Amino acid sequence: MKPSTRLSVILALFCLLIKTTSVTAQVGIGTTTPDGNAMLEVVSPNKGILIPRILKADREAIATPATGLMVYQTDGKSGFYFYHETEGWKLVSSELVPAPASDPGFSATLNALTTNASTQLTGWSVTAPSYTATGFNPTTGNYTVPETGTYAIETTINYNLTTTTTVNLGVGINPYFEVRKTVPATSSIISGYLPMLNVNIILVLTLKAILDRGVVTLSRNVNLTAGDVLGLFYQNNGFTPFINIGGGLTPGVSWAIRKL
Repeated sequence: MKPSTRLSVILALFCLLIKTTSVTAQVGIGTTTPDGNAMLEVVSPNKGILIPRILKADREAIATPATGLMVYQTDGKSGFYFYHETEGWKLVSSELVPAPASDPGFSATLNALTTNASTQLTGWSVTAPSYTATGFNPTTGNYTVPETGTYAIETTINYNLTTTTTVNLGVGINPYFEVRKTVPATSSIISGYLPMLNVNIILVLTLKAILDRGVVTLSRNVNLTAGDVLGLFYQNNGFTPFINIGGGLTPGVSWAIRKL
């Protein structure tokens, strides 16, 4: 083989090696040491990267776009769009990926509240393992809904009566607990009566009385709107004896709301 021919072969092999290496090796633009996890790293102190800027019609006209393909749409709802393998084109925005700024819910407990009047339950504790987040005021017991959506409401209320009561209660005396919306308008979300003994003994007497101690559990999933204000209430409904809400247990009352 002539020397010139041998040199040509060597140069051709060298060029092929360089070409193969450039395809498979990491590439750095603005750096000679690209990150080990990146096939391409671009470094600049004052410049960015421009990807194709196209119209909405042109984006939608792309035939069989590859998963992960990204473009910047300049008209309509402009912004960065990427192609999802099952959901199609998606706009990269704060609406698509909301920032988890806070947990839209809470869990609280109450040890004791003695009253004979209708009242809102206040003075809650949110110490661990309970927790508080945006919207709940432990002092007032008000929960202002931070986000529109579906919420689960759960509360367990132990109680006991502090004195002996009349055995035969009057008609219409039915005390109860209630989760109530107070803003923008007052409405009942969920309620439950205190357990009651109601027995009729033929030809002798009728017995109707609140049980000395018991528990009321309320649970419901509801749709709520941002800005709604909720509270947990005791409604005596004509029952005047004092009641110890909490029943002497620690904690005696638990209340939680969480966004589903």
